[in-house]
This record gives sequence, structure tokens and C-alpha cells, in this order.
Amino acid sequence: MKKEKWEKEMWSKCDQKFIEFWRMILALLPVLGVALALIMILLGVSRIGFLIWNDIFSIEPHYADWECLLGLASIGIGVVLGLCSRTRK
Repeated sequence: MKKEKWEKEMWSKCDQKFIEFWRMILALLPVLGVALALIMILLGVSRIGFLIWNDIFSIEPHYADWECLLGLASIGIGVVLGLCSRTRK
């Protein structure tokens, strides 16, 4: 009987540490989501800016191609990710 009680106490202590660890990790997710969203937005804006810069000095006209759409998609994903992962007060 004493051994079973001791085992239950030990498991509950281990479970508590495990739960605290995952709560700490889950508390960081909104911050990491916002950071990833900002990176995605910056990558998209820089890619589109680079394409615009190249088009300024180019003789041939360039239209919206997959590279431009990739930059726009990156901005869109970053905005959605940022809106979904913002912290609630």
C-alpha cells in the first residue's frame, strides 16, 4: 500500500514538471508565430521590391509572373499567420 502511494506521488510530480514544460512551450507559440509572420512579410516585400527594381532598369516589359505571385503569397501568408497568432488580452 505504501509503495503504491509513493509511486502515485512520484508520477504526479513527474507529470507536473512535464505539464509545466509544455505550458511554457505553448506560451511561446504566439510570439514565434508573429516572428514568423514578420519574416514572411519581409521576404515577400523584399522579393517584390527586387522585381520592381529590376523592371525599372530593364528594356523588356515584365508582367506578373510566378515570382511576383510568390512574393504576394508570402505577404498574404504572413498577414494571416500574424493575425491568427496575435496574443489575446
